[in-house]
Amino acid sequence: MGHVSTLDTVLAVLLTLWAVGMWVAVFGLGFLNRGPARSWLYPAITTVILFGVVGQIAHLWEHIAQVIFWVKHPSAPSGMSPWGMALSMGYGQMNKAMPTLGMETLHLVGNFIFLAGLAAAMVLTRRFRGTTARKWATMGVWMQGIHGLEHLSLTL
Repeated sequence: MGHVSTLDTVLAVLLTLWAVGMWVAVFGLGFLNRGPARSWLYPAITTVILFGVVGQIAHLWEHIAQVIFWVKHPSAPSGMSPWGMALSMGYGQMNKAMPTLGMETLHLVGNFIFLAGLAAAMVLTRRFRGTTARKWATMGVWMQGIHGLEHLSLTL
């Protein structure tokens, strides 16, 4: 691992706060959605879903950038975007003796961001059980939850 800048650390902390904030919002909005319907609640839940989608789109673009790099440089070692590398290095400070820990932690936190967005979709569809939207939200939470367990086991 190369030099870890303050920016690398700040980015890792901010991404973690993004994930934590989303889960606080999911649990808070889920609790509030148990009572009578509130018109302001649905835009708030939708905002959490959109933040999860933004996280997943960023993840997708990271992989697109990696594929473009590998196509242009087929003999080169795998590459990452500067943002991905910075986040990985920021998280890697937790245990410098384990070089892959930063990357695995980055994947775990990113997975939790997308999972929170899917959980918010479950909160949004709480009153609409049996609908296609509810079934897709449930399937998404299960699949991303299993994927999260994979990254949790790799991180630990």
